Order: sequence, then C-alpha cells, then structure tokens
Amino acid sequence: SHWVDYNGHMNDSRYFQLSSETGDRFLRFLGIDGAYLANHMSYFTVESHINFVAQARQGDALSATMQLLTHDAKRMRLFCSMHRADTNAIVATAEHMMLHVDTQADRACAASPAIIDRLNELSQAQAALSQPPNAGRAIGSPRR
Repeated sequence: SHWVDYNGHMNDSRYFQLSSETGDRFLRFLGIDGAYLANHMSYFTVESHINFVAQARQGDALSATMQLLTHDAKRMRLFCSMHRADTNAIVATAEHMMLHVDTQADRACAASPAIIDRLNELSQAQAALSQPPNAGRAIGSPRR
C-alpha cells in the first residue's frame, strides 16, 4: 500500500494527512462550510508539529480526536491525537496553529461572531480536559 513505507510502517506523511483530514472535519463542525468559504473566509494552517509515538503498520485501523487548546478572534491552536482503533493507544500527535484569513484580501482577520461563539462554547465544553503532554513541544536538540 502507498500508506506504508520501506520499513513496513505507516509513511510519515500519512500521519499529517490523517491529522489534516481530522482538522477539516473539525472546521466543518465549527461551521466552516461552503457558504462560509464562498464569503472569502477560511482558516489556514500556519504551523504544525507532529510527534511519532508508536508505529502504525499496514492493516492497523486508526482514529483521531481533536482538542481545542487556545483560541482568539484570529487564531486557534489545535491538538490532534491519532489512536490505534482496537486499543486506543496513541500512535502520533499533531499540534496545529490555524489563522483565520480573508482569502480575497490574503490577510488575517477575525472569524465571524458565529464561529467565535462556537469556539467559546467548545472551549467551555473541553475545559476539564487536561493539557496533552506533547502540546507545546519543540524539536529537541542533542545535549552538549
């Protein structure tokens, strides 16, 4: 399969694809639909960080969850956890910074009040969730 690399593991680009598709579903959940996009408004990913936790192999069924870490009128920080479906063990995580953009002007702008309200509601609903351990991690450097 084109999802598996020369080591017999899921290709690293596919983790990003899974996280990206989960993010697309999350945006639709927020109300970013065809009508919203037709008004020249959208979210762009401006930064991403993936952590590979365990190996996924051909035939593994995976699922993903999305957590809203922070947001304001123009930005949201999302955390995706990718799990093995049978054991719920995490195989990878991805953190994304999204920027709300006026696609016609090609610059950042505030999201619509309805989207901001939805983000506020979701933030309240997820308030009891703990900060994921990999959230905010930077790429490590060798110790000197």
